[in-house]
Amino acid sequence: MAIRDQFILQPSDSFNMNGRQEADQGLELYDSPQYGSVTGTVRDTNGGPLENAVVKLFTANNIPFEHTVTNAQGVYLIDQIPSGNYNITSSKQGYLIPNNIPVGVIPNQESTVNITMQTDTNVEKLTIYGIISDITGKPIEGATVELFEQTGSDRVSLGTVSTNSQGQYLFTDLDGATFIIVAGKFGYLPVENWVGTLTPPGFFGTNLTIAPDPEFNSGTVSGIVKSHSTGQPIANAIVALYAITGQTEKIINMTRTNALGVYLFGEVPTGNYRVKATVQTNS
Repeated sequence: MAIRDQFILQPSDSFNMNGRQEADQGLELYDSPQYGSVTGTVRDTNGGPLENAVVKLFTANNIPFEHTVTNAQGVYLIDQIPSGNYNITSSKQGYLIPNNIPVGVIPNQESTVNITMQTDTNVEKLTIYGIISDITGKPIEGATVELFEQTGSDRVSLGTVSTNSQGQYLFTDLDGATFIIVAGKFGYLPVENWVGTLTPPGFFGTNLTIAPDPEFNSGTVSGIVKSHSTGQPIANAIVALYAITGQTEKIINMTRTNALGVYLFGEVPTGNYRVKATVQTNS
């Protein structure tokens, strides 16, 4: 018969005795928590024990409670579990995670749950992952990353993903091939990286840096040229864009208005400018 505590061992405060003194040391004992345990064996589909499999116990609401690791015989034990209902599962690299198995824990009893794990057929595949950053090293969220397989002069797209808030991307379940990654985002110049020829299985990290597109960081200047006396738009007016540096003005672009008197300059970088317009005729 197993010996179990009905109450928690409760100590008194320390005290001194002097001769025939009568010491009064009453004790209040607290009920021992009603614990149970869960044990079992983790095996593969052939019945072989799986060593170093992680066995995790969750509450009935799937909140993590405790975990342990199987021994060489695939056996696990989780004890000191308060009575109640739980879920249990296991994990091991190269195997699929089984569905949660319900288990009831009864005070002062041992519940047995054996777990069978199936081989993950994708474990022999490749994974390519990495981070997309700007030139300062800051991760870029929402960048587009496309993976290509290169065969001779032919290039075939294997898929496109977007980076998360940490700039991370991930491609999984890949067969061996020669890979190329292209990354970009609106406002940045696309970049291409030759990953190389990879052979499964394995995890291969490839980080890329993309630089701002200078054209994206430029602006436009537009307007309508009108006659002061009539208020009507002037077609075919000459419009010049001047860059101002100190007291110097320099023409950097020139255009003419359309039939509605509209002009437009594109790709204007940061700076100080002035626009001048006129109409000239040959006589």
